[in-house]
This record gives sequence, structure tokens and C-alpha cells, in this order.
Amino acid sequence: MHSDLKPFESVLLHGMVRDGEGRKMSKSKGNVIDPMHVVQGRPLDAMIRDIEDNPVLPAAERKRAVKSVRREYPEGLPLTGADALRFAMSYHGS
Repeated sequence: MHSDLKPFESVLLHGMVRDGEGRKMSKSKGNVIDPMHVVQGRPLDAMIRDIEDNPVLPAAERKRAVKSVRREYPEGLPLTGADALRFAMSYHGS
């Protein structure tokens, strides 16, 4: 790989993060993913248990979140390591 190649011409960062359905990501909606789970991986059953154990999540949102996790991550989150994070940080400020 050439050192001058970048995967994107530009990356836009914004404080508002939305899920696949366009809803604002929020712990109270159960549609957030812990970044450490992305780095370390997380099996599907543990992801569902995290949702079910969330004390602030209303029952309707809990059901919706479990359905979404089953659909979007049927195998759970694979272990990806911190390489993507390190790559992004290496370009910070460039």
C-alpha cells in the first residue's frame, strides 16, 4: 500500500450521531454500542443481556433494541482491535 493513499478524501465529524433508522443515538433508546465492545468483540447473547439489564430503558425501547441488534449483528460484534482507532488518530490534526 502506498503511504500517500487515504481511504477517504474527507471525513466529517458531527456531535449528532444517528442509528441506521435515523434516530438520535442514546443510552435511553438502547441504540448505542460501547466502543470497547467494537475493539474487543461482543457475542450476541451478551449484547442482548446488556440491553435487557439497562435500568433506564423502557420496555418498548428494550424490545425494539433487541430486535435491531439481532438483525444488525446476528453473529455479535467481531473483534476488530484498535487498528481503526489508531488509524483515525494518526490523521487527527493533519
